[in-house]
Amino acid sequence: MIGDQDLTSLLDGECPDCGSTRFVRGPQGGLTDNIECARCHSRFNFCPRCPMLPDGFAERITTVP
Repeated sequence: MIGDQDLTSLLDGECPDCGSTRFVRGPQGGLTDNIECARCHSRFNFCPRCPMLPDGFAERITTVP
């Protein structure tokens, strides 16, 4: 899971790394969507606030070479 400040940025619609507000949606499953920042290409598994996760949830998606 990512830090509170980074999660707050995502919940506000901003990339925590570069501040961009443009994201590209990827695969979806269950409560979460994979999103990628259109500017810096950081990737996250993201769930906005909902009854099951009232604080939201996000984790970074890392790529393995």
